[in-house]
Amino acid sequence: MFELLTNEIIKGTVSIAKNILGKKVDEINNQRLEDKKKKNGNALTRKPISDLVLSPSESISADFILLENETKIKLNSQLISAKKWSEGISFKDSIEKKSIVRIYIELETYLVPRRIHINKTERSSKIPIGEAISGNDNHCVILGQPGAGKTTSMKKLCYDALDNINITNERYPILIRFRDMKMNSEGDVNLKHELYSLFSYKLNIEDNHELDMATEEFWRDDISLSLLDELRPIIFLDGFDELASSKAKDSVLRDIRFFTNRLKNSKILLTCRTGEFDYHLENTNTFEISPLSSEQIRSLVSKWVNDENKAKKFLLDIEKSPFSDTAIKPLSLAHLCAIYERIGSIPDRPKIVYRKVVGLLLEEWDEQRSIQRESKYSKFSTDRKFEFLSHLAFHLTVNQRTTVFTSDNLEIAYKSICKNFGLPENQSNYATDEIESHTGLFLKTGYLEYEFAHKSLQEYLTAEYLVKLPSLNIVLNEIKNLGSELAVATSISSNPSLYFSDIVLGTFSNIKLEKSFYDAFVSRLIQEVPDFYPETDIVIAALTILNENPRDPKILELMDNIFSGNDICLVLKYYKFEKKYGGFNVLVRGNSHPHFNLNTYLRIPVDVSSINLMKPLLHAMEECIDVTT
Repeated sequence: MFELLTNEIIKGTVSIAKNILGKKVDEINNQRLEDKKKKNGNALTRKPISDLVLSPSESISADFILLENETKIKLNSQLISAKKWSEGISFKDSIEKKSIVRIYIELETYLVPRRIHINKTERSSKIPIGEAISGNDNHCVILGQPGAGKTTSMKKLCYDALDNINITNERYPILIRFRDMKMNSEGDVNLKHELYSLFSYKLNIEDNHELDMATEEFWRDDISLSLLDELRPIIFLDGFDELASSKAKDSVLRDIRFFTNRLKNSKILLTCRTGEFDYHLENTNTFEISPLSSEQIRSLVSKWVNDENKAKKFLLDIEKSPFSDTAIKPLSLAHLCAIYERIGSIPDRPKIVYRKVVGLLLEEWDEQRSIQRESKYSKFSTDRKFEFLSHLAFHLTVNQRTTVFTSDNLEIAYKSICKNFGLPENQSNYATDEIESHTGLFLKTGYLEYEFAHKSLQEYLTAEYLVKLPSLNIVLNEIKNLGSELAVATSISSNPSLYFSDIVLGTFSNIKLEKSFYDAFVSRLIQEVPDFYPETDIVIAALTILNENPRDPKILELMDNIFSGNDICLVLKYYKFEKKYGGFNVLVRGNSHPHFNLNTYLRIPVDVSSINLMKPLLHAMEECIDVTT
């Protein structure tokens, strides 16, 4: 396929290399002649002619011999590998490999990486990634959070370069995926060798002075560098963060610095997770991929689902869900699209999506691509990261009551939990940096500012902390600010009916809760769609919630959800109808509960008969029928 191109490269290679080699031979011979003249003194006129020139035994000669077949095979193999890599994307949730042309949307990049933004106004300074790369002659570093679309963007750029490639094309794509590179016995990764090895050749050097090995190696480097630059390639260096160790990163970084300073006709495109690249490279511009805009989300869904009506329904379902903020990340959105493509709907339980997204970022995505990352903490396994994040989310949520945190906020939260995880007290920045670079769940989004990647995931992680506590009485003073989080905790608990009953009839009865709390708690419960099981106490708990704001339409909607699987008349086990008063049916407690101190009275609006599932209770109260047992 690429034979004509490689043949043209081969033709130019020999003359370029021989020209470079000839200059180096001339430099050494000229220097030797000068040294000879100085040694013999200034009275050259009295010296024989042999002292004015170098004899064959005194001079050096060299010849460049290109191994054409080997070079052709390597260049062809490189192009074929790049073509295969760039044609599409696939992952476990996807039914089939998706063509890059079919599903690609161009992402935008911040002109300055988000982690060094001074204020939020800098987030408006964005340009398309293609413009960022082609708009200058410098090399480029493309940063992004896990799943931001770095590799997919590079695939499309590589695909376009290959699609337009011909013998006059200026850009020859070279692909290096760091996850595929092997470490040597010393733990280093040799990027120079990887690039130079595209050309197979021999240097035949004749020199009685025996040219030292260091000089010969320098010649080889210089020739290989010149040949590489003569290709005018785009060198795709994908996944710096996927190098297996810090030692490997250091060795590769040295080589990258060498190339960014020496390559003049080539262009290096390096991708890395934002949290793992805090370096400055000469002759290089650094950009960071920004989250998807609403228009980009619509475009990606339309291309992936490939059915206008289904795409509209998918987008509507996402917008109604509590995890809509996760759709701003291409990886999360692509997985949701793939699931929708398979089953025709998004998961009806948000907890499934939370677990999917967190698992995807913590471990599954790297597992799918066979990547292992070096951890600074040997005990910081994936499970420990999850537990650490849950603790961190809770402490930041209850103490700061915001989604944006300063480095001081983080340090305080870290110090309050580090002993639980066997972490040094003075290393808060290392722990949070590792979580950012390895997972992307927690991000540095400005100068000394941090936040969770998605608010819904902050709430989910806080809920994970709450649901694992032995008792909510431990955090009783914080409950009034955790309406959404307690709703999520109800959903993810092993028995949502018992958990809901316990917090409503037990925990809530011990504190004064404002209407704003119930608004957040009830609205989120409706979105979370917990699996409520048949249970007497949940009927009492639901009517207790209704008693707080008996005409709230959201609470009435929740009642409909709860009573769909329960017999509402079970309330009459503890209550009996007393009277109608001010538009309410009033129930009075008749029997005590073995575990909870129930309200003395419950009010049920007379005009809620539109809720069909409440009609049996209303009918029973109208007839004053005692159905208690």
